[in-house]
Amino acid sequence: MGTRVMFYVQHLLGVGHLKRASLIARAMVGMGLDVSVVLGGIEVQGVAFDGCSRVPLPPIKAADESFSRLVGVHGQPIDDTFQDARAARLQAEFEAIRPDVLVIEQFPFGRRQFRFELMPLLEMARTSRPQPQVICSLRDILVAKTKPERHREMVDLAKTWFDHVLVHGRSPAGAARRHLSRSI
Repeated sequence: MGTRVMFYVQHLLGVGHLKRASLIARAMVGMGLDVSVVLGGIEVQGVAFDGCSRVPLPPIKAADESFSRLVGVHGQPIDDTFQDARAARLQAEFEAIRPDVLVIEQFPFGRRQFRFELMPLLEMARTSRPQPQVICSLRDILVAKTKPERHREMVDLAKTWFDHVLVHGRSPAGAARRHLSRSI
């Protein structure tokens, strides 16, 4: 069995993050990695994760373009019970996959609202034996933060919980594969 990768992807409104994640996941498969993509958003037709195992979590989306409130698939508010169940499901998937590499899309530089499931996942990865490499997959354009303390928090979380930050953007074909090879 090859290197096992668990790739957490949470899109909230559009499909840009999902499309980029599919390209990265397929590049990892092309490198011979065994990739399980954990998807936390609404199902999107036409975005392929060829060669990957798809692990759907109960879907969450942004209520609107302000991204200030998370809701379920039918617009219902996300409560503590829903969050606890989803966090437990994510941890169960981690135990089942037993990844050599854990890739988390956007967090801690975004997706702050998902701390309820990502911090327990990171703690689980930290205490797991063998311990997986933990990588943040981050696009090269971030939403500007207005609070300086938020910048410090993001950097501190990245330094504390992540082994690598994979920054990606538009680049020539094959560049993602070269960057992934250096990270994994």
